[in-house]
Amino acid sequence: EAGIQEIVLTGIQLASWGCADSLKNPKESRLPELLDTLLTKTNIPRIRISSIGPQFLSPVFFEVFQNPRICDHLHLSVQSGSPEILKKMNRGHGIEEILDIASRARTVRPDTAFTADIIVGFPGETEHNFLETLNLVEKVGFSHLHVFPFSPRAGTGAANFPHQIASETKKQRASFLRETGKHLAKMFVEKMEGKEKEVLGEMGGSGLTTNYIRLKTLPEKKNTIFKMIIRSEDVIPHTGDGEGKEM
Repeated sequence: EAGIQEIVLTGIQLASWGCADSLKNPKESRLPELLDTLLTKTNIPRIRISSIGPQFLSPVFFEVFQNPRICDHLHLSVQSGSPEILKKMNRGHGIEEILDIASRARTVRPDTAFTADIIVGFPGETEHNFLETLNLVEKVGFSHLHVFPFSPRAGTGAANFPHQIASETKKQRASFLRETGKHLAKMFVEKMEGKEKEVLGEMGGSGLTTNYIRLKTLPEKKNTIFKMIIRSEDVIPHTGDGEGKEM
């Protein structure tokens, strides 16, 4: 009623919406049903999905994801590209789910942007484990990364795990992964160069494409959706890559 052009669905364990037990029965997720209801019962022009657990995205999700009112941008709670580390983290997913999501999403929406949260230096993470994460990041081609060095938190199991990683090693790995993320972001923009995309104007003379590219726009375009040709000189790099923070 207020004329808002985009909403962002957000919440703890968002993708497990509808599950009786969010960790044990991912097939119970009713996220596609929620999205379908929003598409059917509202006329909101753009619906963006925030951080989601990969194990909850069923084939039905990608049927709904085809709708152009849903932003072609998926932010995945990846955390690691190492099967061994993911098991220690008790994440509930492996790298297969990540690769499957990328394949399915790009089949129905070829310009889909993938962004992710990554933790480096989890207890016991070897150089090989870190390279596995790096390999997954490059293979998927994430357009933006939130990278955090692991830090122990009192009361959590991981705080007492053996083989804690040295602070300097965590910083080096985080720095290297962030630089990789910046390179992949540049490659993604180059891939989009010359394409026409819908942009939602925001305050401050910038706006977002559906696939999460921020562009310079005119201030009077605030809260309006319009089409722009992607040009590298108009792109504003995303900030907030986790630098200086720990998780």
